[in-house]
Amino acid sequence: SMVDLSNLRRNLGVNSAVALEARNGGSILVPVLTDARSVTITLSTNATMNLSAVTNLNNGSLTLNAGVVLSLPGVTSADGASFYVSGGAQLTLPGVQSYQRGTYCYHTYWQANGTGSVLSLPGLTNLVGAGCGSYTLYVQATAGGQILLTNAASVDGSLSVLADGTSS
Repeated sequence: SMVDLSNLRRNLGVNSAVALEARNGGSILVPVLTDARSVTITLSTNATMNLSAVTNLNNGSLTLNAGVVLSLPGVTSADGASFYVSGGAQLTLPGVQSYQRGTYCYHTYWQANGTGSVLSLPGLTNLVGAGCGSYTLYVQATAGGQILLTNAASVDGSLSVLADGTSS
């Protein structure tokens, strides 16, 4: 199965709800999508979605399931985004240097669940969890998952960090 959105370049509105999900061998063609703000993206085993042009993930979410390995070096902006990796999936965002949870009134999550699951932001130096009210950025490595923020030099705002399980 395939959905061809070959000319889609950006999501225009903060109030729009766009979800892209490829699974079970399915494919979504988005080769020129650069601005994926407020877009929910899910990629599962044996499915394809070319996200190499994406530079902006602000206020969206990216979920990688069982065994998917993805590096997005072009992404430089991910404020307010949530990231979920599980089942041995690996997500690397080397171009994100700063993250702010955002001013929207909702919690955000960075989760790595399961052995071999890795969320890595090697360029991140500044992490701000502040935003609307008491809403929090939750950073959670569970059941052997790992979140690598090795260059984070400053943290501010509402942040909750959890490592639960061996090798987490």
